[in-house]
Amino acid sequence: MTCPNEYAEAVLREWVWPDGRPRCPKCGNHKKIYERHTNRSDRYECGGCDHTFSALSGTPFASRKKSLAFYVEAIRVLSQRGQRPVMWVAQTLDISYKSAWLLAKKWDAWTRTRPGPAEHPP
Repeated sequence: MTCPNEYAEAVLREWVWPDGRPRCPKCGNHKKIYERHTNRSDRYECGGCDHTFSALSGTPFASRKKSLAFYVEAIRVLSQRGQRPVMWVAQTLDISYKSAWLLAKKWDAWTRTRPGPAEHPP
C-alpha cells in the first residue's frame, strides 16, 4: 500500500467483510460482484440487483466527509469506549462533541444489529 487511505480501505474491507468477499448490502449477494474503480474509492456493483456500493455502505460511516484513515481510528476508539462518556471520544478523535455524539449513536445502533461482537481492526 502506498498511501494511508489505501491501507485504511483495505483494513475497512477486511473488517466489514471478514471472509474477504464483498457482499451486497441490499440483497446479500456475494457471488456476482463486479469491481468499479472511481476517483473517490473502489466501488462494487451487484450482478443480482445492480446496486452500487462500497465497503462503507451500510455502516455508520457510509456518508463520510473525513478520510478513511480517520474512520479506522474512529472504529478503534469506539470499540474501546465501553462506558466512557462521549466527551472522551470527542477529545480522543479531536472532533466536536456534537460530531462525537452522532458518531457514537450511529455506532451503538449499528453494533446492536451486527451479527457478531464488534471487534476493532488491527
